[in-house]
Amino acid sequence: MVTVQQVKDYLRIPFNDDDTAIQAMLDAGNAYLVNAIDDCLIKYTQNEGFRKQADDWILRYWMPVAYNDREGQGAEGLGYVARSVLTQLQMYEVEVPNDSN
Repeated sequence: MVTVQQVKDYLRIPFNDDDTAIQAMLDAGNAYLVNAIDDCLIKYTQNEGFRKQADDWILRYWMPVAYNDREGQGAEGLGYVARSVLTQLQMYEVEVPNDSN
């Protein structure tokens, strides 16, 4: 899971004042993925490729929008790329090894 420190590094936030708010935004982003993607937690815990892509979505697409709207001025919403990556995550299929050998 993405950490508060990773978000602060990515968004270049040098202070600790918003750490609690950042954690709440991370929690909301993770909940968004869990609600938007079938078997999200299973895929996340069992597949490194999915986990990396989900964490990247939180860091690159969810957090900048959420952090910019931290004062409730009206979020810009998720952009086209964020929605496209979310669709890829929704369609992500974990490959099951073929035991027929």
